[in-house]
Amino acid sequence: MLRRQWKESSIPAPVNEIMATLRKMAVNDLSQKMDKEYSGIWNDLKQDANEVHQRLTNIHRTVYKVSNGDLSDLEFYKKVGRRCESDELVPGFIRMHEAR
Repeated sequence: MLRRQWKESSIPAPVNEIMATLRKMAVNDLSQKMDKEYSGIWNDLKQDANEVHQRLTNIHRTVYKVSNGDLSDLEFYKKVGRRCESDELVPGFIRMHEAR
């Protein structure tokens, strides 16, 4: 995949931080989330990115637990249900737990 080469000084700091965070998340490295303080729309972007990070962290934790025979997250996912009309992930997790 080709990436544009940006001069760091030409991009606002929150964009640099989210790009670095997303690059790590894209390869299943969840060690970084957005930590710096921003205002306005940049803070909204940070909060949204960190919410996605948290959801991916939960998915990772659940998959790890199920792979070790721990089905304790089933009730949590049943309470969550579908997060949106096109959500197949949470129902899939429920089926995965119930199939074990």
